[in-house]
Amino acid sequence: MSPQKQAARTLNGPATAIIKGVFANAAQPPAPHRTLTDAGRSVAIVGDLLGLLSDQYFKAGKKYASMLGTAGRVFWGIVELSVPGSIGVHLMRHWLKLATALAVSMILLGIFFGGTGVAPFGWKLLAVIVGVALLHRILYGYMLTAALPTKLVAAIVTVAAIGGLIWLVAAYGDKLGADLIWLHQLPQHLREGWHSLKCGC
Repeated sequence: MSPQKQAARTLNGPATAIIKGVFANAAQPPAPHRTLTDAGRSVAIVGDLLGLLSDQYFKAGKKYASMLGTAGRVFWGIVELSVPGSIGVHLMRHWLKLATALAVSMILLGIFFGGTGVAPFGWKLLAVIVGVALLHRILYGYMLTAALPTKLVAAIVTVAAIGGLIWLVAAYGDKLGADLIWLHQLPQHLREGWHSLKCGC
């Protein structure tokens, strides 16, 4: 006797709806807020783990592990204060305005009244505020539109590169100048050394 053919199994309505929902959710891009939150939390956790490992195996890396963990927590906090439509956005912008006013006041006091170290600290504070404000704007735009503002990111990268170059020249200008002079004279030194080897003098 030939085996009976089994009838094809069909899913009922609720089961079909569940499977369709699973595939529909899997096809959607991840929520920007959750993505950024997970990124900040991951960096903080990795920094804490590296700090624990540094205590046991490499104490010199404790400082950098702590910095990594702190950076992750700061980024995480800025993400939470950049969620569109939340009260954190208004608080963030309010405190940024107050901090900017404080930094400008310190700069002006240092310039006009000659307070030692007041103006430099004001400039540093203003630079930090600008960096935080730009990061806040990028995160806010990304969570609002699920797309990075490419023009703003490109402008920030350009400004950071120019600022880094200016800082290198200001901090290590003398050393860089000496190195450039040495590189310029390197072919001449190589020719003189080769001539000395050939003539044996």
